[in-house]
Amino acid sequence: MKIAAVRIWRYKLPLVKPLIFLGSPLVVREGFVLKVTDESGKTGYGECAPLAGYSRESMNDALSQLEMVTERLQTADITDSLFLEQAARLCEGVDAASVKFAVESALLSLAASLADKPIAALLMADYALRVPVNALIESTENLESRVTELVHSGCRAVKLKVGRNEINADIAIVRKLRAILPERIGLRLDANRAWTLDQAVQFAQGIQDCAIEYIEEPLRDSAELPLLHDAAPDLPLAVDESVRDMDIEYIRAAEHFSAVVIKPTVVGGISKSIAIARACRQSGKKAVYGAAIESSLGLLMIAQIAATLIQDVPIGLDTARLFSRDLISPSLKIVDFSVETDRVSVDKCTLNQDVLEEVIGHEIVDEFDS
Repeated sequence: MKIAAVRIWRYKLPLVKPLIFLGSPLVVREGFVLKVTDESGKTGYGECAPLAGYSRESMNDALSQLEMVTERLQTADITDSLFLEQAARLCEGVDAASVKFAVESALLSLAASLADKPIAALLMADYALRVPVNALIESTENLESRVTELVHSGCRAVKLKVGRNEINADIAIVRKLRAILPERIGLRLDANRAWTLDQAVQFAQGIQDCAIEYIEEPLRDSAELPLLHDAAPDLPLAVDESVRDMDIEYIRAAEHFSAVVIKPTVVGGISKSIAIARACRQSGKKAVYGAAIESSLGLLMIAQIAATLIQDVPIGLDTARLFSRDLISPSLKIVDFSVETDRVSVDKCTLNQDVLEEVIGHEIVDEFDS
């Protein structure tokens, strides 16, 4: 199969309201869209969305590497059943995780379009038809009414950001939330590397009877996570950013964390994400797919991947509603905190052209910032 055309657009998506991310307000999400078209006119799309302050590559880095892959795609002969392997060869010399995710996504969605199947069906014959999604607690105001809403919607897990307040204030909020949450709803915490080792131990002592599912990245220095595990062995730890520096064997063998949050845009793409999830399964750890504030295009792909190896674990996709304008129509729909994987398909979506600017050359067009 020959690729007949390749296009790259840049997008900017305004948020409904500023989102505090790593201590700074995020008002616009930007990234790129890769579109591949084969000789029959079938298309595949991939989202490349490095997140400033979180991803290792910049927008310019990503664009440069995307265009390098584009040149290779224009002469590539794609084997129908080996799309991920082909993507790996096309991405030789690419170190930008967001680019690998985009290229793999584009080829997989093209394959799904050709086969008229969900992407998950190409990755695994036995895939979940419905993937659960965790809820975000974005504000601690009106906490009781928010919990009531979640309970009646079938929510199975909630995620609360901590580390933005004094330790004792965070402890009080976690204790209050756990007290009003039914036992069946898991409580996940994310500290975004906010604390020293001593502060994290203090927090662990304050919530030791709260039955949390896990806490993500509590330490500023992730190298001290084993020390935190020794000091507070009953505190279930999850790694997020840290997983980028871990090889598969380390993930499989490590004993100081019990869960891994896998963000394909950040960890190195789809193949790497699947390998991490498989290592978690082999070692009894919980694998939780998550997003890095991608548009619905990226979220649809993550939902399809999650329907394979981890199936019944609620994933972190509840972010499409943060945008006042999405990249695709229709946007990802989460109903009763789940996504039906056999009803969502990238090839059945339409790009919203008013948020796109076609990319020419390696430099980002300054006029698009105005």
